[in-house]
Order: sequence, then C-alpha cells, then structure tokens
Amino acid sequence: MRLTLEIEKVAHGGVFVARDKGQVFFVAGALPGEKVEVEITESAKSFSRAEVVEVLEPSEHRVPHFWKAAAKGAGGAEFGHISLDYQRELKSQVLRENLSRMAKVESDVEVEAVKDDAEMAFATELAFNSMSTSLV
Repeated sequence: MRLTLEIEKVAHGGVFVARDKGQVFFVAGALPGEKVEVEITESAKSFSRAEVVEVLEPSEHRVPHFWKAAAKGAGGAEFGHISLDYQRELKSQVLRENLSRMAKVESDVEVEAVKDDAEMAFATELAFNSMSTSLV
C-alpha cells in the first residue's frame, strides 16, 4: 500500500517519524520536512514501517546517495542521502532525546567527525557538555 506522508523528525535506528490519522510511521530514506510517497512494509497496532518510493518535496539537506548498493537494499548507510553536517545534527538530536527520555539526563550533545569529511569517514566522536549525571 502506498501513502503520501510529511516527515516530522528523526528517530533512533536511521528512520524518520511521520503521522497520518493517528498512526505513527517509521520511514526509511526520508528527511525531516520532506513530503514523500512511501510503500508500507510492515503494519502493527501502534506503528507501521515504510520506505520512500518517491520524494515529492525534498529537503535542502538531501544529497545523492554515495553508495550505489544502497539503492538495491544494502544496509549500513541509512544516512547516505543526507549532507554530512546534517547527519551529525540528526545524530545529536537522537542521542539528546534518548538520554533525556531513558536516562533523564539533559545535555548538549555534539557529534563530530573523527577524520576529514573528504574521506567520507564514518567514525564519529561524542562530546558531552555540562553533564551532571553519570551514565554508568
């Protein structure tokens, strides 16, 4: 089944959140602010999973995916269609939300590249600022 959705925000696991008629959708291959046509891949009582079939209104942060195999379903580069700076911003948002929701820790989180961007390095480094609660 196909559906048109507007993407709200990033979620854990490299997917993005959209809502339609009270149903939550976790959408692969999207970006916040985009309007996309999706194919529903899984439906449960409280949520559904979907994949982007067509981007109707693209984000300014969308870039051509750097890995051709991803278009054929290869996993491991879920953010490959997102500019590097925005990838880090989104990853920071996910970490900040998870720390707040699960550990009740409010903290500024910055995700930085370990290597030069030109190398398309995938390693990241986390910097925690003003953290008053231990995670251990």
